[in-house]
Parts: sequence; structure tokens; C-alpha cells
Amino acid sequence: MPIIYELAESRSVSVGSTTRSLTLSWIVTGTASEDAAYLLVLAATLPAVGRLTRTDVKLDPKVGGVWLAEVTYSP
Repeated sequence: MPIIYELAESRSVSVGSTTRSLTLSWIVTGTASEDAAYLLVLAATLPAVGRLTRTDVKLDPKVGGVWLAEVTYSP
């Protein structure tokens, strides 16, 4: 059964004069499927945080059915 949890070093915020973004870092374990990992990340994260909208999901495969995921929110 796949498991997802947010990493302790998550919630990186970038603020510029005209831009702002938030990046959440997650780890997914227990699946070798990219699609399953992606759907699990979508289910675990909100579509919007404050005025920021989920705009990007990045998956980085590791060994043994482990994935590192980054979810970016921007205006």
C-alpha cells in the first residue's frame, strides 16, 4: 500500500517584486507506478493555498518504489 508524507524541510517560499511561489516537498513510498505516485500526490495536496494555485507537480523516482515529489503553488 502506497504511503505519502510531507518532508520536514518542506514549504519553501519564494517572494519577488512581482512573483510569489510556495513549494511543498513530499515522499511517496510503496509504488513503482508513476501514475499511482502522481495521483497520490494530487489527493494529498490542496488545489489552492491562499491565493496560490497548484501549478506544477514534479516526481523524482528513487529505488525500491520511492518517489520524491515537489508541488509548486503560484498565482
